[in-house]
Amino acid sequence: MLNDLFSNLRFLWNQWAHNHRYHGGLKAMAKCALGTINVNSNQQIAVSSIRQSSIESLTFSVFPQLTAIWSEYFVSATKNYDLKIRIGDCSGGDKPFIDYQKIIINPFLNIQHGKKIDIFLNKLISSQYVILCDDDVFWLNSEPLDYALRSFKRDPEIAVVSLMPRDRVSSVLQGKINNPMGSYCLVIRNDIWKKENLSFKIKDPQSNNNYDWFYDTGDYANIELIKRGYKVCIAEEEIRQNLVSFEGISSWLMKIQKHRGEITNSIQGIPIRMQKAFRAILVAEKINNTLYKKFESTEFFVMSQDYLNIAKKITINEMSSKIISKIEGETDQMLSKLLSHLPSSLSRKVS
Repeated sequence: MLNDLFSNLRFLWNQWAHNHRYHGGLKAMAKCALGTINVNSNQQIAVSSIRQSSIESLTFSVFPQLTAIWSEYFVSATKNYDLKIRIGDCSGGDKPFIDYQKIIINPFLNIQHGKKIDIFLNKLISSQYVILCDDDVFWLNSEPLDYALRSFKRDPEIAVVSLMPRDRVSSVLQGKINNPMGSYCLVIRNDIWKKENLSFKIKDPQSNNNYDWFYDTGDYANIELIKRGYKVCIAEEEIRQNLVSFEGISSWLMKIQKHRGEITNSIQGIPIRMQKAFRAILVAEKINNTLYKKFESTEFFVMSQDYLNIAKKITINEMSSKIISKIEGETDQMLSKLLSHLPSSLSRKVS
């Protein structure tokens, strides 16, 4: 009993220290804690309650401003569809310029990602088709959703359409799956998911095998679907070009925020970590600049520019000029593509 109490208190302290303190403090944490109780108090949705042909999207937010921009792109891209847009808000902070008539906000504590998805699917979402998308995967148009729905209609054995598959096959998946669906951007058949009682939670492999990795979010469900005779459709590159993905920037921005820019211990001199952190910093700086042009205020910055400057200096000192130029070029190209499709709701005030 005492162990559970201390464990819960430690969890809440970490939530406040790493996230909520930057988005409203104790009030933000209380909002998420109460929201978590609220969501969990709902009854589990039965397969028979699934609303045929209905569509709902789900994303989770730890940086309100990033999610707000994501939502503008998503609303614009899917404007011809009658769908629900749901955000699991793990920050408790205010969302600038979000249209609350179109978007449902559910405050929720930032527990393990797969567990959050499972709870929302089981307790809140009764639509047949569910778009699961990270808020750093931006939609430029509706083609990815058009493609997914065409795929489901063409083949009733398709349970998932992956619009952003994993770029590598981990050791636990080798020999089982050639193209892992990942969990960055998917459209799932919710009726199949519920009927098969599947889960997005991470899972450790059997201990008697020498694996150097675990089943990441959605990986074990991917294997189970194939075993049970279902299909997972991987979108072609042509379809993926309609999405702009800055994979993993939220996790690095969380580290920068937590350590107030001092991320030396987080990158530990590991090249891939330096590069991911640097890429996240460049994206955050551009978003800050975009928000400043819209609101003429630093109030809505993704995070303090001072923290970004400290972290940027650390990463630059650890990388060669060649690598820096390469990352800057790649990121500029992606950001240019993103900003060339700026939704009218943002472009009115952003030049």
